Amino acid sequence: MAGQGAGLNQDESEDKLVFHYSRARRLEHASEAVRALNDERSFRKIGLFRSLTANRASAFLLLAIILLCLMIFGITYLMPARNEAEYGANKLILSSFKYENAVYVALKKTRIRTLAYTGPVQAEIRAFQSKSDKEPVLVEAKELIFSKEIQEEFRFALKAPESGLKRIELKLLVGKADVVLHASVE
Repeated sequence: MAGQGAGLNQDESEDKLVFHYSRARRLEHASEAVRALNDERSFRKIGLFRSLTANRASAFLLLAIILLCLMIFGITYLMPARNEAEYGANKLILSSFKYENAVYVALKKTRIRTLAYTGPVQAEIRAFQSKSDKEPVLVEAKELIFSKEIQEEFRFALKAPESGLKRIELKLLVGKADVVLHASVE
């Protein structure tokens, strides 16, 4: 039994562990800030908005995300499509499609107000072989007559070259501010 220490055998020493540590006694001598850190009731849950604005970098990142979302919303919903325009209280929508060796172009006019423009309009149709071309392959001039009807549709057939057409541009020559509509050939 020599070497077992203080007259206890090994099995008895494992069962009777004595702790010489008391957190409560240690905190009695600690400062108020340390006691507050160990108190579970003093912690508040940090919300999502507080965590996103905790420091200057996080707040700037949140602001950048909000501005980006607003720009995407503005561009998507507030900007008109390239195939739509308004002229003289008439809403114009351009569409085009390919059928056999021809490209068919349709211009739909919808009267928005009762005092909408009626009368002749000079139109210039330009056809392009690719979406990035600057020079048209085909140019045709037409005269359209807007009537008092609420809805009208003007249709044109363009003979497509062998390589095909990819983009149509319709320009209404109305003086100071020409109206230009674009449509891709589908």
